[in-house]
Amino acid sequence: MSPKEFHALHKCYKEHMEHLDWQMAGLKSFYAHCNGQKISAEEFMGKKAKNKPYPSNEQLENDLESLFGCGPKKAAKEAEKE
Repeated sequence: MSPKEFHALHKCYKEHMEHLDWQMAGLKSFYAHCNGQKISAEEFMGKKAKNKPYPSNEQLENDLESLFGCGPKKAAKEAEKE
């Protein structure tokens, strides 16, 4: 898996988990409204995180090496040794 593919997969996972969190906040807000409290889902969740810029290939490669101990740079170094 390339660093970009890993980042895209991780980004989709985080978006899915945030979507589930917002669903739960909506449900909590619904129950609060049923009990006479005026609380919105945003008050349960806080502010939405700003979208971060897409990381560079270099940063993705460094993250892959630090997380899993493998990556394109490490593979190239091992190929040079042989």
